[in-house]
Amino acid sequence: MTDAELREAAERQLRANLRRGVSALSGKPYSFCVPSNVTYPFQWFWDSCMHAIVWSHIDVEQAKEELLTLLRAQRRNGRIPHRIAWEPPRRAPVLAMPVYPLPLLPAQHLGPQSRCQPPGPAAVARPGDRGRLPALRR
Repeated sequence: MTDAELREAAERQLRANLRRGVSALSGKPYSFCVPSNVTYPFQWFWDSCMHAIVWSHIDVEQAKEELLTLLRAQRRNGRIPHRIAWEPPRRAPVLAMPVYPLPLLPAQHLGPQSRCQPPGPAAVARPGDRGRLPALRR
């Protein structure tokens, strides 16, 4: 597979897994990639950070939106959940591992879901980078 073919395949996969809309749970806009259309229909902290890195080489605006969507779920205490359900749960396929989404609730109600994650967004848009995502430095 050539570099160009690999890039095209990555872009096809990202676009196929892109979710956009306004959350029925919080009323906030979202735009992010799911890791799997079947078994992981939520936004995941680590995945979004990695997706933003790849998006920054394909579509800078979507890279920004991926991280801004992640930051829209940030709690008052500064924590960002590991998993974010932007829409009400759908029934998972029988073979899928059960995943129980939690609505966007205050952090004290989320238990393990509200554990602080390593600084993934900061790694993507670090200050001295002169990188491709200056909008995230606000």
